[in-house]
Amino acid sequence: MTAGVAAIVGLIDVVGGPTLGRDVGYGMLGPLVAALGTWIVIERTAATDLSRLNQRLILGFAVKAVFFAAYVTLGLRVARGPNPVHRGLHDVFHRAAHDRGLAAATAHRPPHGVF
Repeated sequence: MTAGVAAIVGLIDVVGGPTLGRDVGYGMLGPLVAALGTWIVIERTAATDLSRLNQRLILGFAVKAVFFAAYVTLGLRVARGPNPVHRGLHDVFHRAAHDRGLAAATAHRPPHGVF
């Protein structure tokens, strides 16, 4: 599985450029780590006490939920900085408002719920 992820990231890096390859690599890293961790827990539990496997998988699900919440938060807020889609939508909104003569009314903030 790790080799498959590396091959896909390498292909995307060649086709889409190094920035896209890096972003896809970081996007695939979290699920890869979670899957490898699950496999390790299953392997060790099956070797020692198979009756505890279900209990450990349920606990692992809770750990993964916290892990993915932190992983996504880190990816969206810290690693990439401001969201480029948000910035683009913000610029489009203000350009459209300016074209319609609404620049003075919308200069300070867009309507609630747009962004």
